[in-house]
Amino acid sequence: VEGFGQLPAFVVAILEMILQHRLEHDLFGDQAPDVEQLQEIEDAIETDNLDQLRRFEAPLLAEFLVGWLDRLYIPVLPYEYFERAMYNAHDARLSRLMMEEILPRENQTVFHHLMHQLARVPTKKDTLALIFGLVLIKPPVDWTWSRSAEHQLNRKRVAFLRHFLEP
Repeated sequence: VEGFGQLPAFVVAILEMILQHRLEHDLFGDQAPDVEQLQEIEDAIETDNLDQLRRFEAPLLAEFLVGWLDRLYIPVLPYEYFERAMYNAHDARLSRLMMEEILPRENQTVFHHLMHQLARVPTKKDTLALIFGLVLIKPPVDWTWSRSAEHQLNRKRVAFLRHFLEP
């Protein structure tokens, strides 16, 4: 996301469409997304035809957004900040301070825009924090951990993002 400075227009459009849907269930279901529909979303974005996105359900748009964020070459929270974020996850003040003082300005802007929009989504904040935490806060590629440590890392990701999803 380095060099962005703001969310791409399609991300803003997807988030707005998710917010407009009246969700009766959790945003993320148990069913795997339809690959053909995901490709149709990709095609609409590539052709800059964002109005086409309106015909897709909110859960599918959310799955696409998570997949797009997961494919970023450098995560929104760059790899070199991963350990510090996990260390500060227990403390809202330290987490916010880290994001504002050491994260590159472009990444800060994208992160804060995304968190502002996600905070408005009527889904359990822990669910949002876990799902988006996995794609926004990634360990460096050469970082290894045990299965039990993975569970602890996920709890820390949730704790870290909750500081930004709550008012």
